[in-house]
Amino acid sequence: MKYLEKPLIIPLVTFAITFAVYCITLAPDVTFTDAGELAAVASTLGIAHPTGYPLFTLLGHLWTLLPIPGTVIFRMNLFAAFCTAASAGMFAMLVRIFLQRLRSAEISPIAILTSALLFGFSVTVWEQSCSVEVYSLQLLLFNVILILFMKAIGGKEASQMALWAWAFVLGLGFTNHGTTILLAPASIYLFFRRENNVKPNYKARFREMAMLAMPFIAGLSIWLYLPIRASANPVFNWGGVDRSFDKFWYHASGKQYQGWMFQWSAVPDNIKHFIALLPKELGWIGLLALFTGFVIVLKSSKRLFVFLSLLLVGCLIYSLSYAIHDIDSYFSLAVIAILLFAAAGINEAINRYKKYSVAVAIVPIALALALNFGAVNQRSNYLVSEYTRILTENLEPNAVILSHLWDFWCSAFWYRQQVEGYRPDIVLIETELVRRTWYPDKVEKWYPNALLKCAPQKEAFLKELTKFEAEEPYSNAIIQDRYVQLLNAYIDSNYARRPVYLTGDVAYDEPAVAANYIKIPVGFAWRLVKQGDSIPFPLPSAKTIDITKFAASLPGAAGYLERKIRDLAASNLDAIAEINNRGGDMAAAEDAHNKSAIIRSGIPRINTKRR
Repeated sequence: MKYLEKPLIIPLVTFAITFAVYCITLAPDVTFTDAGELAAVASTLGIAHPTGYPLFTLLGHLWTLLPIPGTVIFRMNLFAAFCTAASAGMFAMLVRIFLQRLRSAEISPIAILTSALLFGFSVTVWEQSCSVEVYSLQLLLFNVILILFMKAIGGKEASQMALWAWAFVLGLGFTNHGTTILLAPASIYLFFRRENNVKPNYKARFREMAMLAMPFIAGLSIWLYLPIRASANPVFNWGGVDRSFDKFWYHASGKQYQGWMFQWSAVPDNIKHFIALLPKELGWIGLLALFTGFVIVLKSSKRLFVFLSLLLVGCLIYSLSYAIHDIDSYFSLAVIAILLFAAAGINEAINRYKKYSVAVAIVPIALALALNFGAVNQRSNYLVSEYTRILTENLEPNAVILSHLWDFWCSAFWYRQQVEGYRPDIVLIETELVRRTWYPDKVEKWYPNALLKCAPQKEAFLKELTKFEAEEPYSNAIIQDRYVQLLNAYIDSNYARRPVYLTGDVAYDEPAVAANYIKIPVGFAWRLVKQGDSIPFPLPSAKTIDITKFAASLPGAAGYLERKIRDLAASNLDAIAEINNRGGDMAAAEDAHNKSAIIRSGIPRINTKRR
């Protein structure tokens, strides 16, 4: 296997294998949360939600210009697969450099390939490849940054060029995701403690660090995209960051998310979750390599042991205290550190048992594939696209709908409407975004004919909301009262000329909104009927709702978002069954009830034909 000893062969083989597998498990359409918005922002060169992700947007836009067949969302999902596979290839390069710095007596190419494929098929890494998100690019950046850093601070191969390149890519990393800061403790330590058994020359190191400010700032300069592009008023212009430096910093720093950070009450559950993920990250047998690797690295180089430990601990301190349900992607840097430790153990095992090296390599990879394929596979996932279709197909022409189900259809509909031109007649008001000063003006520009009559309520609300964003004295009660007044103005001003709907979250979470209206379940939304007006007859039914593809996507989908979207769909069907039962249409009630039962059970057997 001499050909494997060439430095670029194993990274290329790793990329090819992982990319091929990722294409098999790739989501065919839009998925949860920010996927639709990010695809739309990349394709239109817009501004994404905080922190803006300018590097992802620019690279994603270039990707959409490639002659790849398929929809924009499919191509952006493929971009995620490409970036994740590239990160696995880079991890192979990182393992080789790490083992060289560890001064391993013999570096096995099979050990490098095994470690890289374990990385690529670890559950945390693999799931980033299935649909568009910024974390796939962040994985690639993490590995490139670490490669350049190890080259820059290591032995005779150290070079000033590598150090400058490291500083530049480190700056780029911050323009993609703020978790780049998690590299700081380990990097600062090894930057000053790079020599063995020699007292560091701190003055020289500080002078060197000062010189690196120039390439670092050059990387950071990608942030200028946000105010420059925002000033051109693109279709997607989240945050209005061109309004002032304060607005830019509020957006770029992700200030609105800081309330979920360092919530120590989240630590116990996140620790349990992380421990449960470990066997899936390492293909079970890899756990033995991990423990062996700890010992080998500690004996071979205390500096590298401390470096990897700081990567691991620094990442976990941050991520374990982050109170969000989709925490897995924040473990990425910890996974890299763990698999570098494991690589040392894998290299030791393969060199010790050379006769069985192929078996030693294949078994953990095969276990990782078997354990994780079902958990990450998105190739039949149409939950969000079908939920969005069913919801919007049951809205009358020129409908206005208020919703804050961002994770389940609002983000997806933004993409569908603004990029694919789907249902341009629908006016979607994302009610949680109304609580941001930039949004009311933006939604007016999207739908000017529907919302301009609400100017007095909008101005009164924004006057108070601006105090909150500027951290001036404000009243929660006044802001909430004027928020409700604005939402009611959106409803009242359109009721006589457009059908108006809510989704259940607004109906239940904001009881003062549409309080004077009767709410009639229609598809996956609720039609508003003013008290005293006649209720539509015949009553809405579920007979024309085809849930086949939606229900077929449910088996094996056991995550928080999957369970939530299942319950949302089923509860709306239950409401349709109830209103038809009260109206005396037992056949319609039974049909809706049966469809709800199928969705709740997750059984993809549908007998109802679409009419």
